[in-house]
Amino acid sequence: MSPAVKFFLGLALVVLLLLASPFLVEAGLRAYDRRRDPYTGPAAVVMEAGAARQGLNRRLFHEVRFPTTGLGLRLRASGLPRESADSFSRPVRGKVRLLRLGGPDDAIPGPRPPASATELGAFEFRLEPVSMRAVVPEARPDAGLGGAPAPTPRETFEVLCDLVPATPEERPAADDFAALRFPAETACEIDVEFHAPVPVSNRLEVVYSKSIRSLLRGTALQPLSDRLIGPERTKASR
Repeated sequence: MSPAVKFFLGLALVVLLLLASPFLVEAGLRAYDRRRDPYTGPAAVVMEAGAARQGLNRRLFHEVRFPTTGLGLRLRASGLPRESADSFSRPVRGKVRLLRLGGPDDAIPGPRPPASATELGAFEFRLEPVSMRAVVPEARPDAGLGGAPAPTPRETFEVLCDLVPATPEERPAADDFAALRFPAETACEIDVEFHAPVPVSNRLEVVYSKSIRSLLRGTALQPLSDRLIGPERTKASR
């Protein structure tokens, strides 16, 4: 092989390495964060947000530890008899809105968000059950009245539901909602409005992930990076 051919082959290799280097660094950052930091997994962080009721439920989202993404919501209903556990979620519909606040002090109690809040995303939702667990209270050893045997404890069920787009037309808005990213200490309000009654015994859960580091996010190379090494976010497995 002539010296000229070796030179041009070496030059081509250097050029290829230079072109590939941003994507290699990006892939390395993603792999490192995903393997070393469990908070970066899908729905890795679960924040209990209290009991919900029919109508508007206002909740503060204020993660001070790290930047976040992948916001999602769940409703965990408990104390349900079998006949309700299988069907309670079907008529429940509502709307989720995410509002940016000037700071956590803006999240004051009241029937509506502060006038200064800015809407970042919204979608109409329905409930989609993802798991159901039977709960059997421990039997009491003491007898009932008059020495009769104590009644058998009643079996109830706990059902976990995701708040998912109500229709296919709502899917893009819901995907945009989940793709939003927030620097640490960003103050937001999550409004969850239920248009139908929900079980008395329940609690809302807000799930999210720590945002992984990226060199190419928001640049012209991001679409190509997503095609070569995959998207940053992956869906939670059930």
